[in-house]
Amino acid sequence: MKKLSKVICLVLSALMLLSLAACGKQGDGADDAQGKPIEGGTFVYAIEEPITSLNWYNNSSTDLGKQVFQNLYDPMWKSNTDGSLDYRLAKSVDISEDGTTYTLTLRDDIFWSDGEKITTDDIVFTLDTLTVPEVAPSTAAAYKVDGEFCTYEKQSDTVIVFKVGRASNLFKKALGALYILPAHCFEGVPATEVLTCEQNANIATSGAFVVDSFNVGEKLVCLKNPNYYRTAAHIDGFEVRCVSDASTQEIAFRNKELSIFTISNAETLANYKDNDEYQVVSYPDGRITFMEINPNSEAMSTMEARQAVIYALDLDALVYGTYGDEALCRTATSILSTVSMFYNPEITNYKQDLDKAAQLIEQTGLKDKTIKIIYNSARVGQEELATMIKSQLDAAGLNAQIDSMETAAYFKSYFYATDSYDIALMGNGMLDDPSGFVGLFAHTRSGANMYTTDEVDNMWKQLDREMDPAVRQDIMNQALQALKDCWSCVPVLDTNYVCAAQKNIGGFEASDRLTDLTQIYFIG
Repeated sequence: MKKLSKVICLVLSALMLLSLAACGKQGDGADDAQGKPIEGGTFVYAIEEPITSLNWYNNSSTDLGKQVFQNLYDPMWKSNTDGSLDYRLAKSVDISEDGTTYTLTLRDDIFWSDGEKITTDDIVFTLDTLTVPEVAPSTAAAYKVDGEFCTYEKQSDTVIVFKVGRASNLFKKALGALYILPAHCFEGVPATEVLTCEQNANIATSGAFVVDSFNVGEKLVCLKNPNYYRTAAHIDGFEVRCVSDASTQEIAFRNKELSIFTISNAETLANYKDNDEYQVVSYPDGRITFMEINPNSEAMSTMEARQAVIYALDLDALVYGTYGDEALCRTATSILSTVSMFYNPEITNYKQDLDKAAQLIEQTGLKDKTIKIIYNSARVGQEELATMIKSQLDAAGLNAQIDSMETAAYFKSYFYATDSYDIALMGNGMLDDPSGFVGLFAHTRSGANMYTTDEVDNMWKQLDREMDPAVRQDIMNQALQALKDCWSCVPVLDTNYVCAAQKNIGGFEASDRLTDLTQIYFIG
């Protein structure tokens, strides 16, 4: 068996973020503020979504939910961009040479927030719950290989063995990202009621902070976990306020009620960028927004038609027109962000060629057709991007129209085969092992309206099966080129997380996109 070595938490990613972070009064503010880091204080921020439950699995489907609750729950481990592991609840994991058997050992010094010891019984309980089809089918799918759920057997209170039918990097990623539930909190509760029962109001947690008070849909207050097994937080705790209106958030921030205020456009950024009262923090958030050109539509059914659209686009101008400042976003070079595993700076994106576009528009008769663009109205920046795309297509002699869609209706159109649109905008987090998201670009339900080939599909399968990182890098490079040759997916935006922060706060660059608030500190 081969042993995966323990690594220091976030060293490589922190160095990368340091090199990319911030604009204007940038970084963590420690260099600009008077005084030194101090212990204590409460970090307060707002999110647009309501929090209605304290159960991890009721909050893990959204980026903001995961951001908040990763401070309350710890996984087995986190993966670094070089593939190394930063262990959390797990002490180690041994993987057999054929990649089918995982022997996971828990730390022996980990406890739930109510004082109960964390054991493999909690792992078994969580997976037993996830195997029930009615509970969380999308989450459970990650623990299946070729449609078969992994087997798992407790060896002791700290050792458990998992088996899968073949080597799978997607399963390895899912096992590391397993957030377990406290079995003792749900004694006698049927599996189908675990996510909805009243016990979730007082659920024990496993992370660096514990719940102090919770007003459903309004506010969550958390305190430093005094029994945390890793280095304790600098701050006394944090508070999350659920405020849907950005203007209300900004007023609270300027009144010093909030520690940070998230910035999503250049106009707002300009108000803080050169303002000595605040600091601006900017770092990659690992999210790529791409165009899906739908081969199921009559207008986009041919390679030449899709090429005509893509050749008409100036991607750099789309990015600048959408965000207006490089601190907010850069032009994507592929479906991988600059902080993705296997990111290769030598990979290039499509280039505008208006002469070829004009020739292909004439050849395919596109000038007599309407190009329908859809986007999710809840996603930041997508309305602006859709408007920029329409402007460029119209300038090239095409007739484009935009349809803004509510999230549920949008997902129904995007994830099921349809001829109802020509172009769709989609944003997705592209962090960690790409085996977890390449299904968006394959013959799957997620890729139902994207043209791909059997060659691309086979490369994604090889990427999942291959355990050698160097070989996987080669596969990824080839797959990205093969996907580009399909002329159906256009990566456009590689966005940053940007916020204005009070000047007496530091540690942002090491906070892993605010999912590790133990790194945040106040400056005295």
